[in-house]
Amino acid sequence: MLKRRHLLALLAVTLVFVFAAVTLLGNRTGGQPGGSLLFPDLLDRLNAVAQVTVTAADGSFRIENSELGWHIPQQDNYRADANKIHKLLVGLSSLRRIEPKTAKRELYAAIGLREPDQKDATSVALNLTDKTGASLVNIIIGQRRPGRGDPSSEEYYVRLRGDSQSWLVEGSLPQTGPRVSDWLDKKIALINDSRLRQTRVKLLDGEVITAYRDTTADRNFKYRQLPEQRQLADEWRMNDLGKFVANLDNQNVYAKDNAPASEPMLDAEIQTFDGLTIKLLASNNKEGAVFVELSAAFDELQSGTGGDFKDEQLKSPEQVRAEVEQLNRRWRGWVYQLPDFKADYLKKRQADFLKKPG
Repeated sequence: MLKRRHLLALLAVTLVFVFAAVTLLGNRTGGQPGGSLLFPDLLDRLNAVAQVTVTAADGSFRIENSELGWHIPQQDNYRADANKIHKLLVGLSSLRRIEPKTAKRELYAAIGLREPDQKDATSVALNLTDKTGASLVNIIIGQRRPGRGDPSSEEYYVRLRGDSQSWLVEGSLPQTGPRVSDWLDKKIALINDSRLRQTRVKLLDGEVITAYRDTTADRNFKYRQLPEQRQLADEWRMNDLGKFVANLDNQNVYAKDNAPASEPMLDAEIQTFDGLTIKLLASNNKEGAVFVELSAAFDELQSGTGGDFKDEQLKSPEQVRAEVEQLNRRWRGWVYQLPDFKADYLKKRQADFLKKPG
């Protein structure tokens, strides 16, 4: 009988300690259990988000939503990547807590959660506000790693601004880069390469290099007016030039009046089988960066020159005219810095495309 009373007493003491531990854990984590949404009210308020402020070790910048759409004031109000912003907002609203982590400031560095304005900090802070400036989300994001349960998700160490408690959460966020260029709309042009007929580059010294196809059925581009007794070094370089404008992205973008100083380099003309003509002016600076300005026009004489091969990617004259207007609205007044690998396509001279003689 004595033993039974001892067991009951021990059980009672154990339950007291368990209750106390649970209570302390609830106080320490704000009473939020694992598996709960980090921002339970955000999904219903996504349309209220008017601004995202990104803060990192190198400084901060704003991404704003207005009649211009999502844009970046610091980048002359150029378009932000609206798809990335959408993924960010939906991703934040879907983050779920896995477990609480450290609340000790001296341990934040190990999981990338130091204040982002501290020297050598690797964290990124995101502050989402509405039109009145009220904060909807203010979060510091640290290290990320692949999700253990769902291969399509990731795990993140996060901390709410002003709260010492850190969390390991699970979800799917786009790369929250610390630079303005990480959030820009990167797309300059999205032209299906099956439409492309010719790319003609004229260098400052008068040398002309033209990559062309006779019909849309041709797989490879050829060198127009290939010098006698010379052969192409390989086909891929000619194809790279011929398809230069297809899926063309920028590394950075500037309003024309604010573009970095540069010197003229070349001009180019790109033509499609359905009559789209793109004019390109390229310049470069002392560091080798290449900048381009673009404009579009419709050439009725080139419309329908693709031969008998039927390609559903080709457009009608009406569609091309509409495309020209859209492209010129997109490009007018902007100077684009090309990624280095794309810039290299334009830097090649005739000798780079041909086999060495002998």
